Amino acid sequence: MCSCFRSRSVLDSESRRKEELKEETISFSIGSHLKNTTVRIVHAGGRIELYQNAIPASELIQRYPGMCIARPDIFKRPHESLLSADDMLLPGNKYIIIRSTTVAKLKRRHSQKGNVNQQA
Repeated sequence: MCSCFRSRSVLDSESRRKEELKEETISFSIGSHLKNTTVRIVHAGGRIELYQNAIPASELIQRYPGMCIARPDIFKRPHESLLSADDMLLPGNKYIIIRSTTVAKLKRRHSQKGNVNQQA
């Protein structure tokens, strides 16, 4: 068969792929809308939970024992980024659920960096 003639199955798969791309574009625009109107909770594995309304941090702390709730800058500023049980998670913001042991390690590393910078 000449290369200029494509089989029906190849054409069908190409048109299906175009439809999938259209659907991905639509879901992306919905996704960007959700970023501004929902509370986004990101888990260590990348799973994201969405909440329509503000939610108290205490609810997530009870649901995920041994975990902490933090703002995304937890890896740069661990001492300032942690949320307490009294805090409210507000729509339009992203929060991270992170193990308490990881938080302790981050705090140790950042306090050690501060000590090295002060000694220099």
